Amino acid sequence: MARPRQSARVREARNAAYREVIIDAAERAFAEHGYEDARMQDIANDAGVSLATVYNIFDGKLELYRAIIDARGSDMVQATVAAIASLSGEELATPLSVILNSMGTYLTFFMEHPDFLRLHLRDGHIWFHASAKRSEQQEALWDQGQELIVENYNWGVRSGVLLDLDPEGQARVLIAVHQTRLANWVISGMETPRKNVIESVQAEFVRMFCTPDVVRKLLADNGLELRHDWRQRVQRISTV
Repeated sequence: MARPRQSARVREARNAAYREVIIDAAERAFAEHGYEDARMQDIANDAGVSLATVYNIFDGKLELYRAIIDARGSDMVQATVAAIASLSGEELATPLSVILNSMGTYLTFFMEHPDFLRLHLRDGHIWFHASAKRSEQQEALWDQGQELIVENYNWGVRSGVLLDLDPEGQARVLIAVHQTRLANWVISGMETPRKNVIESVQAEFVRMFCTPDVVRKLLADNGLELRHDWRQRVQRISTV
């Protein structure tokens, strides 16, 4: 009886290893060719496994797509939540510190996983629209992100640092801005330093969503950049 159990453990370990390389290969294929044009045989070839092995682990292309969204999306959400939880000591959790830091983490994750980013950009849909969500996992991911934006936006409105506008509408605008800036980064060859992209988007958020008083306190005189001491200034802005 021991040998079959050992064989099962070996098979499970082997399939787990195959699963990872297949997901990586599929992510590259979807990023390069789009979901519709990506071929399972090409994914198998890139992963270095047989097509039969791919179908032994995944029922089809949609399940494989869902596995990518589930794995990468979960990692991105966890990284963002951890960034918010880390705000303590000198950098306290205020509406603006939470939004700007979580924004930096979220953008960094996409830029550190360019195939995952290109996968999302490839089909040309607006991210917050239903047409951009091929799976329940993807819909849950975006819904979770939008809910987090809305929650923090409401906090910012109550604190008097964000414009008192419809938070759900503002969340959709913010998602569209992020999508556009990340798309521009990809189109330009991904050569702009990530830090520059993040700082530019953070400054854009302040310009578009903050009250005039906060804009004056956080933006440099040229109106294009955050002041070098913006983190300290954020802490001095009153909250409730």
